[in-house]
Amino acid sequence: MNIKTLADLETVFPRKVIPLLQEYFYEDWRKIAGALNDPCDGTRFLRIEELQPPILAGLSDGFEESRRRYIVKESFSADAFRNL
Repeated sequence: MNIKTLADLETVFPRKVIPLLQEYFYEDWRKIAGALNDPCDGTRFLRIEELQPPILAGLSDGFEESRRRYIVKESFSADAFRNL
């Protein structure tokens, strides 16, 4: 991949490494986060956004399944790469 600087690594990581991990783990973001040693709190590579279920005209059975969206950060710190 011809990486010589941290800037090169920051460019290659979201374009090549993250997509390879997505393919390898079949888009299972929990496994991707585990491979990256990422707590998904926004301090390293990923952050989680909790999605709220739509309210269906007052219908509620008391069961609300929370859904998550994993978002790849736009920039990474050197510490993020050290924690790999």
